[in-house]
Amino acid sequence: MSYVSSDQTLRNSCTRFLSYHHPRNTRQWLLELAEDATLPDEMDFYGTGGCLDAIESEFAALLGKPAAVFMTSGTSAQQAALRVWADLSGRRAVAIHPQAHIHRDELAAYERLHGLTGVPLTHEPRYPQATDFQALLEPVGTLCVELPLRRLTYALPEWNELVALIDAARATGAHIHLDGARLLECCPYYGRTPAEIAALADSVYVSVYKGLGGIAGAVLAGPVPFVAASKVWQHRHGARLHSVFPLAMAAIAGLKRHSSRIPEYVARARELALALRDVPSLTAIPEAPHTNAFQLHFHGMSAAVLQKTHAGQAAATGSWLFNWFQSSPIPGATFADVVVGDAFDRWSVAEAAFAIRDLAQRSHGA
Repeated sequence: MSYVSSDQTLRNSCTRFLSYHHPRNTRQWLLELAEDATLPDEMDFYGTGGCLDAIESEFAALLGKPAAVFMTSGTSAQQAALRVWADLSGRRAVAIHPQAHIHRDELAAYERLHGLTGVPLTHEPRYPQATDFQALLEPVGTLCVELPLRRLTYALPEWNELVALIDAARATGAHIHLDGARLLECCPYYGRTPAEIAALADSVYVSVYKGLGGIAGAVLAGPVPFVAASKVWQHRHGARLHSVFPLAMAAIAGLKRHSSRIPEYVARARELALALRDVPSLTAIPEAPHTNAFQLHFHGMSAAVLQKTHAGQAAATGSWLFNWFQSSPIPGATFADVVVGDAFDRWSVAEAAFAIRDLAQRSHGA
């Protein structure tokens, strides 16, 4: 899959953005956090106290788990989770989709650093099913479920299919880890709370900077002994820092700022996908997005051409649509991710659709 990165200098000169959260002035952001009277004044110290106590208790309650730990990255959180479950079960195999973030985007760190073995549930471009797990030829210690599967169009399985997959794994004594980086964004589709979805799993990870717009970091939640053991691996990974209060404060503020708006973000993503349905050179997948994100496929346009045209459009209009373009599994097509957050507040759906149509029209046949 080819990848064309964004021109950061040009991006920084723009004033309007389509996806994610609107970039914030760093100095102003820190001042806002410092002036928020609802945030703790105390500084955390090597994994305890201050904002950490607040964020961990808040997320544990949100996810319906007995305990939680704040970590500086999702990669370290998920490695810790898989290692702890492997040690408890005595089984080193992890059932996972090969397109899952843990396997692909984290460079299979769970295999390279912890000696675990990823067992692919399916190589097909679809969500794993119970029959896929039942067909595995070796005992598995952990089933890893990513909701939504970002590299498979941010799609979600139907609830009964998800439950069947997890029940199949539990029947073998496997632990269930939920890669819920975007868990809150799944709630509108399922019509369930974060805790109701997280109840399917033994452990769950949530990003605090994706849908919640924090600076960086993640929360890992589960049983008290599991969290205690995960903190040990956090330390061994070199991820227990002297203090992380700016990250924790931004996470708490982001939860307050964005969690109630996520249904709105999902609705606007669906409106935008619908507004682009009549453009022959464009295909939104899923056609009706399951979350606040979807893939937009440009037919007959290369990543290099789209990048060049996109740069010209951004320079002329001050509007930045996409951070990257990648080759599509659809022959002759290229796709970009659309992720609706508060950056979309500066657009109407009609304005955003027009800008995307204009990009496609200028790029097609170029």
